[in-house]
Amino acid sequence: MQQSVRRLRSAWAAGVVAALVVGAQRIGYACAVCFSGREDEARIAFIGTTVLLTLLPLAMIGGVAWWLWRRALALERQAVAETHAVPLPAVSRASSSR
Repeated sequence: MQQSVRRLRSAWAAGVVAALVVGAQRIGYACAVCFSGREDEARIAFIGTTVLLTLLPLAMIGGVAWWLWRRALALERQAVAETHAVPLPAVSRASSSR
């Protein structure tokens, strides 16, 4: 007897969940943002904002990568210039005082 009651409760709970899932579609259509962009101007604004928000992080990451690359090149050039620099002859104090 208890198993039949449990099955009945499980079936009832599954039916409630199924009804909520089917009924949730109408709730989704009530979203003011998702389906309000039917007009041409609003649709273009949504697309433009989507493109901006998609490309902005990529541009920021690319900018940091470009800056790091340029900085590495500058440091490499500086290191090469320091290693190939002609050393100046040492000046002793005795020769400079004459």
